[in-house]
Amino acid sequence: MGGSTSPGAIGILWVLMGLSLLLAPPLQNPPRFLLVAGGLAWTCALSAYLPTPPLPETHLLSTLGIPMPRTRSPQPWLTLESLLLFGSALLWSLYLSTHPWTNRERANATGGLVLGMTLLSILALAAHSSRIHLPFWPTDVFGFFPNRNQSANVLSMAAILAFGLALRALPSSQDSPVSPKNWAWLLLLPVLLASLIRLNSRAGIALLFLGVLAVTVWHCFSTQNRKTAAVAAACGFFLLTAFFLFGGKLLHRIQSKTEFSDDLRTALQIDALSFSSLHPFLGCGAGNFSALFGPVRRLSAGQNVAIHPESDWLWAAGELGWPVALLLLASAAWWLGRSLPFPNGSDRRLRVTLAVACAAFLLHSALDVPGHRLGSVVPALLLLSLAANPEKERVAGSPGIWRLGGLGLLLLGALVSAESVSASRPSADQSPDSLPWALPSQRLARLQKRIDAASAQDDFEQIVDLSSKALQISPLNWRLHFLKAAASVQFPEPDIQTARAGFAAARQLHPYLVAICLEEGSLWQAAGQQQEAIDALEEALRRASKSTIPRDEVFRSCLGAVGPRTEQRLRLRPLADADRSLLMVYLQSASTAEWEQETGILLETDPDFATFSSEQRKKLFEWWCSKPSRDTLIKHLQDRPQLHKDGWRCLALRMVDQGAFKDACSLALRYVARPSIPDLPAREPLPELERRFAKNPSDPILGITLLLAQEKAGRPREALKTLGRVRALPNAPAYLAFLQFRLHSALGDWEAAWRSWNG
Repeated sequence: MGGSTSPGAIGILWVLMGLSLLLAPPLQNPPRFLLVAGGLAWTCALSAYLPTPPLPETHLLSTLGIPMPRTRSPQPWLTLESLLLFGSALLWSLYLSTHPWTNRERANATGGLVLGMTLLSILALAAHSSRIHLPFWPTDVFGFFPNRNQSANVLSMAAILAFGLALRALPSSQDSPVSPKNWAWLLLLPVLLASLIRLNSRAGIALLFLGVLAVTVWHCFSTQNRKTAAVAAACGFFLLTAFFLFGGKLLHRIQSKTEFSDDLRTALQIDALSFSSLHPFLGCGAGNFSALFGPVRRLSAGQNVAIHPESDWLWAAGELGWPVALLLLASAAWWLGRSLPFPNGSDRRLRVTLAVACAAFLLHSALDVPGHRLGSVVPALLLLSLAANPEKERVAGSPGIWRLGGLGLLLLGALVSAESVSASRPSADQSPDSLPWALPSQRLARLQKRIDAASAQDDFEQIVDLSSKALQISPLNWRLHFLKAAASVQFPEPDIQTARAGFAAARQLHPYLVAICLEEGSLWQAAGQQQEAIDALEEALRRASKSTIPRDEVFRSCLGAVGPRTEQRLRLRPLADADRSLLMVYLQSASTAEWEQETGILLETDPDFATFSSEQRKKLFEWWCSKPSRDTLIKHLQDRPQLHKDGWRCLALRMVDQGAFKDACSLALRYVARPSIPDLPAREPLPELERRFAKNPSDPILGITLLLAQEKAGRPREALKTLGRVRALPNAPAYLAFLQFRLHSALGDWEAAWRSWNG
């Protein structure tokens, strides 16, 4: 199924897992440590259903009249689905831990996995180049996972294994020749490398080369055959050279930003660590991280919604508690440790490669979430099983229990797949109800589809009803709360109480999103609820002050939400008292009456406009000059020479209106920065320059040299003609306008001089 995260694909995987347990149950019990650790982890995860008061994080929702379940998990239905996934992964890991692989089986299984991943790479490259959509695969990204880092995780493990399979054929003794056997595995590496490069994932390429380096070093130090060591090192350098030659955008991305984790990733992990400390022993319940993380964010607070903390172990600690997270980490480390030692006769070269690939997966799980995706954790568990030392002691067990677990997985997968098939079939009812046994995410998907259909028809009552049903499954879904509130406020008789509660819940669940408050303000404004609209827009501005969004842009959106209504604009006006950038936004869209009032206040309270920056004063005076009251500004500027630097243009335009072009030019020369003009001394007589430019009129350097020489020789009219020909050339320099001003000034043609530079 590639890396699909859809319930339909997961249901098919459950069916295949169940069939495996039914048809090929193990004859041994799992290692006792894994069995005990898995049982403890599952028991702790089930504590989410203990009857306790609501979590403190959901207290405000309860006060808003939003019913919360009486379990530790605020979303028990979503927790159930997460626990089913968690339980199936635990069961599968125990199943794989029982298998005593022979050397031949191990080699065949590893080769099959590499060939399968290579086939996926070929399909991904072909589908991308031909723009063909493959079933279960995402349509908006390259690869088979919705997240490129997860696709890169699986492919990097496959590439490490292909590299190890090729080196497995190298001779171990000094006198043995280098055999070409199994070198065909190297032919798969370009395909896998091409997919990793196309994914543009730094994590994937880093895991590949770390794994290749580890395998190469082991081969170099574990053999006395110099040929073997040399060939292993050469293969590693060959792969690295290929990446430097064909790395493309990925290579540029690594070179432009060498740190492995960007600031947001680190900030998310720090905030997730703080989040896990709120419920360190039992967590907040599986499936609740994204819903509860928003109010806790500090360093990573922004205009995005975090669905995970960029770390498997922090995710597990936040939802299941630190004891479970550490128990799972200890289990993975213990299982990986079972690959030691690597005695002769146990296919040690291949098992070392398998152990390195597993270690790469665990390393990546600290910086991303491959362990929370069934499509990546299943091959990783297989590698852990393949790497284990076959000589470890095993205890006989009963196949009946395994068959019972397989039957449960089979039935569960069949029911989930049936709902997926039912949802994909065309029906007379465009939005039928889900089957009774559908997973919570499948039920939510059906309800969302019906909400979208109701929204297209402006059926607000239906939206409220469907949103209420969806909130029974996911009571912490801020989008559902917002949809319900937005529909409630658009009734012919708005349901104010319901709308207030829904908007407040959405704000509480994501206290940093500015867009929530802007949209809320627009909806209240359209409903005629002016005070609620102002409150929402004020909250949007407050949030903007704590984000990277410019406050003036948010204030402009607030003014756009209330429209030209003077009364509503006046309600927002006090927000601009302490911030001149906001006042500039207010003035830019002010009516004539508002402009007169505001500028009158400014002339009384801040006659020197000292509270404005120079750029703000220039823009303010520019706007003022186009208003009917510009005479007031001109008189004010004439009385205050200290403002001429920013308001000279308004004064100059008045002089132009009066025909005083010379005075306007003098004012411009005083306050406008003169452009830098290159020094191009004429090294030839003027007639020779004229002859050469006439012969080559497309040379701008020659033309500028000529006109400067003509100006210096006191021939401004000829210089103006030359300048006109140069300005007609493509990409003529901007400073030619000033040269034209200077030449017209030399002729005393002040009107032309003004028009050429400032007109």
